Amino acid sequence: MSNILILDTSTERGVVALAQGSEQLFFEELPAGLKSSHFLMTTLQNVFQKYPVDLQAIGVTVGPGSFTGIRVAVAVAKGLALAQSLPLIALSSLAGFISPHEGRFASVIDARIGGAYVLIQERVGDEIREQGLPELCPKEALPEKLRGCHSVVGPSFQKLPIEGAVETHPDAAHLAKIAAYRYANGDFFSEGELELAYLNNPSFRVDG
Repeated sequence: MSNILILDTSTERGVVALAQGSEQLFFEELPAGLKSSHFLMTTLQNVFQKYPVDLQAIGVTVGPGSFTGIRVAVAVAKGLALAQSLPLIALSSLAGFISPHEGRFASVIDARIGGAYVLIQERVGDEIREQGLPELCPKEALPEKLRGCHSVVGPSFQKLPIEGAVETHPDAAHLAKIAAYRYANGDFFSEGELELAYLNNPSFRVDG
């Protein structure tokens, strides 16, 4: 049974979790805000003190989202992975934002400069199916992109008004499920290597 650490500070709603197989041993939402990555090390100390288990892998969100937040979590994940010879599993920041309701929904992160990062997903029972890949969508194209989605979820919509959108933390259990599947299928990076997913040039992103 694999023990996988999950790190996500890619948006203003960060999370840290430790999963053992299908069981979530530890879960903590970091204080909201684009400085949530500042609380990462303290939270990790709590994890390792409470659950001194041997890790098999580390899952970390690699974007899109806050340039600083992504790099902080990835740097920490790489350091832990190199120190313990662990594989790294790349996770989409958008994949963690899921709807509790059946059907098609959109996971959205505000890109701040004229658009949003969008991933269309679908819930069928307890299963979440990604419909395509994450993409950068101009603000004027959002209504058409979101057509057919029963709900929109994400970390913050203060500067991206979308009617009916729900602000939430990423679902760490779902991220852990994705990570466990990829680990079991050999879909991971070794020796501290990891590809980031900004989806765009550095001038068009959430800065934090």
